[in-house]
Amino acid sequence: MDSVDDLLDILSGFSDKIAQAIDCEDWDTLNHILTHRQECLEELFSAPIKPTRRAAVSALLLKIQQEDSLYLAGVKDRKQILQKRASLLSQGRKNVKAYQSEQDESKPD
Repeated sequence: MDSVDDLLDILSGFSDKIAQAIDCEDWDTLNHILTHRQECLEELFSAPIKPTRRAAVSALLLKIQQEDSLYLAGVKDRKQILQKRASLLSQGRKNVKAYQSEQDESKPD
């Protein structure tokens, strides 16, 4: 369908979209972007790549791997933050329940 150059351009454009989705914590959009990028990568490798384009393809793949490493680290950091928040929220709820239970027990009938 698309030429190698067109696919390389499309694949290059995913970087900003991925970073933006992660920054906005828009996980559904991120999943959609990554699925589309995977489809483009599969299309890129569905036919032989001319020797004159192999260096460009190789450079782009290396760039994607490096960026994905950074994205993964950022997502893991956000996951830890969210897990801490969830834990604090859970503990807060337990504390409220315990307080309410104590208040209920101290009420005269």
